[in-house]
Amino acid sequence: LQADLDRWMYNYNNERTHSGKYCFGKTPMQTLIDSIPMAQEKLLERLADDQILQSPHKKGSEESVSMHLHEKKLYSQIKSDNL
Repeated sequence: LQADLDRWMYNYNNERTHSGKYCFGKTPMQTLIDSIPMAQEKLLERLADDQILQSPHKKGSEESVSMHLHEKKLYSQIKSDNL
């Protein structure tokens, strides 16, 4: 049973094309691989937004001030329109 499931999952993810919202006729695995650079870019943007800025508090001294930005939703928290 497990071998059959493994073969089916491999076919589902690696061989058949998909017409899903962001697959554009590619396999799900190819879509994942193609999206890695975009995910890394978004991660870097989020890290840059969360950095601590150095702000002068008094002349000659600096105090660390954390940026309080609006809450951003993670991709996994965004409600899907495919439901």
